[in-house]
Amino acid sequence: MPAMPDRCILRGHGKPGRADTGRPIRPVSHRQRHRRRRTMTMTTRCCRALMGGLLLFTSLGVMAGGDSYTRGYDSAYEGDYGSAYSIWLPLAMQGDARAQFNLGLMYHSGLFVARDEARALYWYHKAAANGIREAQEYLVMGYSEGWFGLQRDERQARYWEARLEEGR
Repeated sequence: MPAMPDRCILRGHGKPGRADTGRPIRPVSHRQRHRRRRTMTMTTRCCRALMGGLLLFTSLGVMAGGDSYTRGYDSAYEGDYGSAYSIWLPLAMQGDARAQFNLGLMYHSGLFVARDEARALYWYHKAAANGIREAQEYLVMGYSEGWFGLQRDERQARYWEARLEEGR
């Protein structure tokens, strides 16, 4: 293997298994680096929120005992999203934050219902207002990165981020 140069200006950095394209790497400004770092942080938060949502989706039903939410959880766990939806919708309308968040997940993912980001956002807002941290994280990402068809709104992103920090 040839000796590695001290400084490589080609993509792939001469490491085995990576193709060098021959194009020089463009320098990155401080602003771009900061934006990239923030995006990675927000992406990490979103992944954590998704994992937290799945954990919420799976674990809270077990803790709740024999209530309606648990029946909805059991139905969803078995893949019967239609039954879960019909159980969780009345609960969500009565203000059950767990059901609201799970309906948001169903609309976001297109489970049983048609994928609809506007309805997912509606239920995420309801759940976030009722203290569900994962929904608050989704809203921070939505407003800061323009997800769910939202226009970027730093003021709203900061509001939900502050609410998220309050709950810690």
